[in-house]
Amino acid sequence: MATDPDLEKIVSLDPDVVVVDQHFKEKVDEVAALGLDIFYFDSTSLDNFVLTIEKLGEEINKVEQATAFINEIKETETSVFGKVKEGEAPTVAVLFRNILAALVGAGLAISGLLLQSVMKNLLADPGITGVSSGATVVAIIIVVVLPKFTPLMPLLSFLGGPLHVHWCI
Repeated sequence: MATDPDLEKIVSLDPDVVVVDQHFKEKVDEVAALGLDIFYFDSTSLDNFVLTIEKLGEEINKVEQATAFINEIKETETSVFGKVKEGEAPTVAVLFRNILAALVGAGLAISGLLLQSVMKNLLADPGITGVSSGATVVAIIIVVVLPKFTPLMPLLSFLGGPLHVHWCI
């Protein structure tokens, strides 16, 4: 499986401790057989996660950093629950990198499909149609002439691409 850890690489790093979570629980015996110290990371609930951070801090002599991290987690939890109406559970959206990458890829595929459909040309892409050039020109103008608008550069570049195509057609 692609997510299985490479135990040979782990051993070659000669770590003081190997931290594993519930996804690799079956590998614990293999890692222990290699003579490495193992620390099981329990992330099944927020309370277990906090306790695990606390124990890990003690295990690797980083109690201050662990305590600071736990305090940050508790502040965030208080902040989130402070925004939720009494009696309701908070709604949490967690986007992991691989999910986010899939969503971005899907968005790019759809935008390419729309561009080709509108242009009625299967070879149309932002470079050929001038969308990229228009967005780049707007970005350069902002950086050189209007540096106060730098925070708006993505939005203005997004608008500059289609405007360039419209003016050139």
